[in-house]
Amino acid sequence: MAFARKNRLSGKNAVNAVIRGGRKVVSGGFIAYFKESAEKNWRAAISVSKKVDKRSTVRNKLRRRISEIMKKNITGKNRCFDIFIQVRPEAAGLDFERLNGEFVRVFKSMASL
Repeated sequence: MAFARKNRLSGKNAVNAVIRGGRKVVSGGFIAYFKESAEKNWRAAISVSKKVDKRSTVRNKLRRRISEIMKKNITGKNRCFDIFIQVRPEAAGLDFERLNGEFVRVFKSMASL
């Protein structure tokens, strides 16, 4: 299921602002760019390119898994961020639990900054 409209980071300019003006955390399966937001809600975008896998079913499955992990781990936090996730090819081989562990580690580092 997709993010609620209020939680979508949409538009090239918004994504570029997060990449250029924010911080970057590199993990095994993805790169997370984040920037503290003035908005009242967190916003996120996920990019899974054809470099990850040529099959759209694999890319869509990764996108759905990541969005579900983000919904469970971000909601209810005090600080709001704009987040851009760029998925790397290594993520295609990770199961849900390992992917979740990577995201929890990244979210903890985001909260500490």
